[in-house]
Amino acid sequence: MKLKPKFKILLSSVLALNFVSSARITASAENSLPQFSIRGGYAEENAVTSVIASFDDEMNIAAYSISVNFDPQQLEFVKAWDNIEYGNFYYNSTSDDCVTFVWSDSEDRSFKGDVFNIEFKTKGETSGQNVPVNVGYSIMGNDKMEEIPFEAQGCEISVSSIYKWGDVNCDGIISVSDVTAINKFNIDSEEYSLTDEMLINGDTDKNNIINSDDSNAILKYLKTSVTEENLYE
Repeated sequence: MKLKPKFKILLSSVLALNFVSSARITASAENSLPQFSIRGGYAEENAVTSVIASFDDEMNIAAYSISVNFDPQQLEFVKAWDNIEYGNFYYNSTSDDCVTFVWSDSEDRSFKGDVFNIEFKTKGETSGQNVPVNVGYSIMGNDKMEEIPFEAQGCEISVSSIYKWGDVNCDGIISVSDVTAINKFNIDSEEYSLTDEMLINGDTDKNNIINSDDSNAILKYLKTSVTEENLYE
C-alpha cells in the first residue's frame, strides 16, 4: 500500500531520532509492491494464540512502524517479540484495539520472512468465529529518508470449539500416533490427508502451518512434563 508523500518528514524523524511515527497506508492496485502480511492460525475460546508478521518479499529498510488493529471484544493483546538480531524494537499499546510495533536501525537491513510475533488472548463467546486482525496506520523507510511503499494484508484467527491440542488423529489421547500422522502428512498430503479437525489439533503453535515444529512439540510434550505454554521456549 502506497504511503502519502506528506509523511516523508515523519520518516526523517524516525531515522534521525530512532523513533517512528505512524502514517496511513493507502491501497495501490496499479503497481506490484512488496508484501507485508500477518498470518493467523487456530485458537480455543479464552486461550492464548499467536500471529506472525512477516515480509513475503525481500525489502531493504532502516525503520518501520506498523499498527495492528483488532476488536477488543474478541481479542486482548498479551505481548510481542521480534525475530531480528539488530536494531531496536518496541511496541506501544495506546488503546485497547490497536498496538503499534516499531523497529529502527542506523542503516538499511535486508528483510524477508518472519519479523515479529504477537500474542493475543481470545475472549468468551468467540467460538466458531473467524476473528480479524488488520494492519492499520503504518510506514517504512530506508536510511536515505525515503519512504518504502508496500502492500499489507491482515489475517483471521479461527476460534474453534473442537480444538484439542496435539490430538491429531482425534482418538482422545496425545501419543506418538499423532506425531506419525503429522510426519506422513508432510511427506504426502494427498495420500495421508487430514480432516479439518485433525489440521486444527495438529497446528500446535497455532500459526496455520502444519510442519515438523508441530510434531516436535508433541514429542517434547510426551517426553517431558512441560506444559503447552513453554513448549517453544
